[in-house]
Amino acid sequence: MSYAKKILGTPNSNIRLKSLTRFARLVLSALIWISVIFPADSFAIHPSEAVINTIPPDRVKRILDAGENLILIDLRPLNEFRDKRLPKAHSIPSAEIEKRVREIPKIGRVVLYCNCQTNELVEKAFFLQNQGYRNIAVMPEGYLGWVKLGYPLEDGRQ
Repeated sequence: MSYAKKILGTPNSNIRLKSLTRFARLVLSALIWISVIFPADSFAIHPSEAVINTIPPDRVKRILDAGENLILIDLRPLNEFRDKRLPKAHSIPSAEIEKRVREIPKIGRVVLYCNCQTNELVEKAFFLQNQGYRNIAVMPEGYLGWVKLGYPLEDGRQ
């Protein structure tokens, strides 16, 4: 018996092999089309494609004025927070956010602000998203943007 006959077997198994080959070609063709329509990396979330919600100071003020629940997290150092802050803000300095993450609720709207570079603010928002938070927004204009618009501040210890 030849080597080819050992591999292919009887004439009936040849038919199964040919039909399997057609089936394999069909499956391969389908997989190619699927990979063209839905590239593998389209399901992965890349940091450059992740979305961080932003909210301008005037929108924050309107929400606060309407009496809606909004949790403001001040990421500035504690001494700056104690001096002046946005109304009803909570202090969690940027350097402490990893240790104090449980203090931030996962329900309700949460807005982060600081007096820092936007990339630091976005980095903290990404950190929270990676911890399962889906209710985080940032106010890129930060504390200075709020002050520049002449909006009210609180002072003293909280």
